[in-house]
Amino acid sequence: MLTGELAADGEVRRFEGAQRSTDASKSIFGLKLFGSDEGDYSIVEQKENQGRFAFTFQLYDSYQLTSSLNLRLMRANGKYPFILVNAFSSAAYETTTFKVLAVETNLYSLYTSKVRKISLSYENSQRIYKNNGSTITK
Repeated sequence: MLTGELAADGEVRRFEGAQRSTDASKSIFGLKLFGSDEGDYSIVEQKENQGRFAFTFQLYDSYQLTSSLNLRLMRANGKYPFILVNAFSSAAYETTTFKVLAVETNLYSLYTSKVRKISLSYENSQRIYKNNGSTITK
């Protein structure tokens, strides 16, 4: 177990880190950062059984989950890297899913649960977004 304190802006927060599962098929390393009030804390976990880049971030207020973010790097067709993100908000009681697929070096496909596909490409130091016949250049 790892324990300690973090100091920033004159405030000190206690943290604990530990292997959170003894089952090798569910190996998880977690870090818990305590807030100033009882029941307020955040947890960051690495889900080792889902790959080297699989993390969960959770925020709690008065022991109640207020939001979470799950992030995982995967491969499409065993070749193309993509990131799968699930975000939960207790305020809206809604989970949103995002997928970012690296199609080529400068071309990405973005998918959400509400928008089918957004293409993002980089050309001449500009970002070009395309969706359903519309183009936005930034």
